[in-house]
Amino acid sequence: MDPKMEEKWIKHYSNHHKILLVGEGDFSFALSLANAFGSASNIVATSRDSKGSLIMKYSRASTNLEELEKFGCSIVHEVDAHSVHKHPMLQNKIFDRVVYNFPHAGFDMAENNLNQIRLHQEVVWGFLKSAKKILTKDGEVHITHKNNNPFSKWEIVKLGEKIGLVFVEKVPFKISDYPGYVNKRGSGDNCDRTFPVGESSTFKFSKPKYVKPISLGISSVLLEDSDSVQLKNYVSKVMLASQNQKGHWIDSKMKERWIKHYNSCQKILLVGEGDFSFALSLARAFRSASNMVATSLDSKESLRMNYSRATINLMELKRFGCNILHGVDALSMYHYQHPLLLDKLFDRIVFNFPKDKYTPYKIQHHQKLVLGFLQNATEMLSSNGEVHVTLKIVNPFNKWDIVKLAEKAGLILVEKVPFKMREYPCYANKIGSGSNWNQKFDVGSCNTFKFSKGRDVVESFVGLSDILVDPNSLHLKDASDCELKSLNEDHMAYVSTSTYLVQNMIQDTIHSSFNFNTQKKSIAMCTIL
Repeated sequence: MDPKMEEKWIKHYSNHHKILLVGEGDFSFALSLANAFGSASNIVATSRDSKGSLIMKYSRASTNLEELEKFGCSIVHEVDAHSVHKHPMLQNKIFDRVVYNFPHAGFDMAENNLNQIRLHQEVVWGFLKSAKKILTKDGEVHITHKNNNPFSKWEIVKLGEKIGLVFVEKVPFKISDYPGYVNKRGSGDNCDRTFPVGESSTFKFSKPKYVKPISLGISSVLLEDSDSVQLKNYVSKVMLASQNQKGHWIDSKMKERWIKHYNSCQKILLVGEGDFSFALSLARAFRSASNMVATSLDSKESLRMNYSRATINLMELKRFGCNILHGVDALSMYHYQHPLLLDKLFDRIVFNFPKDKYTPYKIQHHQKLVLGFLQNATEMLSSNGEVHVTLKIVNPFNKWDIVKLAEKAGLILVEKVPFKMREYPCYANKIGSGSNWNQKFDVGSCNTFKFSKGRDVVESFVGLSDILVDPNSLHLKDASDCELKSLNEDHMAYVSTSTYLVQNMIQDTIHSSFNFNTQKKSIAMCTIL
């Protein structure tokens, strides 16, 4: 993809993405993307049917295929969703987005029949397994699917997790977001008819961070039984410290509730809140705010003086169990000495309409604020988390170059999504400074920019779940069942980790528990990439 090409978006997809579409019907979805991009050179669109079968089944298939070819689309027929990675024209290719809209096993039995549901699950499971093998390290697999019964019984998220994908989020699907797309039944006598999508969502999955062994170089060690016990005790302490630092403060049994990009099972940090109405919008949607930390730069007293609804909103948030902090600067929040932020990791860190209110007319000052926020947020982000910044995209705000600022902070753009106020009931954006502090401003054309860490960024220490002691080597098993074996080198060892406490504990463990032998061996620790 030519990096100089003007970037164009349609919902979750950009013309800079390498996109693979699986299970296309009349290819109208592919054409919708091509029309938005003005090109389809970045798209490979596939169908299960042969070209001849498509033209017979779908009235618009021939026309759509001709238009796609003019746009430069790569079109491949007779592609099985279970073996996409094995197809001769797709082997050795990788994609940023692999998309399957409304997967279906056919109309053999009633939709609520358990055997029919199992057939659907087999289709989805096979697709996800194949898609994982052709996904770039920062790519995503998207499945659009109905949410209501009996479709909810397919358990899409569990299927993704079973084959080792990480569930990122689910976003409401609106067919109006894709002009020209006409979903089709695809089989039977009514194959060319559309069907009501009703309440549907796009489920997004990504690859997890993977474990890479690293030789740390020490002269190894024949462990006696007492040493083995001592090491296990240290590891237990390390795991406990790591869990406490990462802040596991969400009940895993809590019912998952969504509002746009956010759900009640995510650990969410809100930065730069005005009258806290955005936090309240999320809390009402979740029916709780125990998973949120909402912060403001202003003091509590300043908020009450300047925002007419601040006191009421704060009281309601407290009843929802929200953690509220004042005087939190986006430029130094990583070092904020408070238990709610210190050494905590978040799944979503959100800053809506950032601006330097002290020098509002200088773009470089706004850029400094955003860059500082992104650098701090990077340190506080969980391995599969996202930083969200909502910003106007008209002149002069587009001159902030927010994507480039994120790259400087070591983040990558996942997607940018149009921001609509009505999707957050009760949210009232405020000017936040000057004589019109409490007045709203026109958001106009805005986007929420989503960023994540690159998959090659070293994140944190791997929690050890088992230790196997061997006379010739030390085997460490991590939570992903990745066995780490002995390597080679000298007397010194250290662990590369974002947690200083864990680093010291491991060093202490190595020096106090291991009896060094003259044989040249070493231990391998690991980092998550």
